[in-house]
Amino acid sequence: MRNGNRHKKGALEGLPLHLIIIIIIAAAVLGVVYVWLNQASEGKAPIKKVEVSPTEISVAAPQEGQPATGEAEIQIWVYDTEGNEVDGFVVTISGAVDHEITKKMNSGDKVSVPVKVPPGESTATVHIRVEKGGGMGSAETTVLVYVQR
Repeated sequence: MRNGNRHKKGALEGLPLHLIIIIIIAAAVLGVVYVWLNQASEGKAPIKKVEVSPTEISVAAPQEGQPATGEAEIQIWVYDTEGNEVDGFVVTISGAVDHEITKKMNSGDKVSVPVKVPPGESTATVHIRVEKGGGMGSAETTVLVYVQR
């Protein structure tokens, strides 16, 4: 009765062959994924820091009850962990700006930023975030905007 569910031509005899086929396919897939991941990270050190100039922006004092506004040109440098400049990153500028800016740039490029300090405030902060795909990550910094009194 032990062999009641077994057929003479199949079932358990085919199982090892199926298992071997599955193992071969899994090994091939793992090999392809390993090569793909290695190629994606080759020669690309992660972003370490972002530097900007200027680090402070002054705007003229507004009329009473109005926001203080101005235009500033900010130069942005991005460096990887090996100290090399990074090109082709996406920068997002938000915070004390008239409208959020998202732009693809290279290290050392300049961007014109319309800054805005809310009424009654003397300072505000512009947030700068740079990102690069391919496992390079992101970095952030800030720029202080202050109202001249």
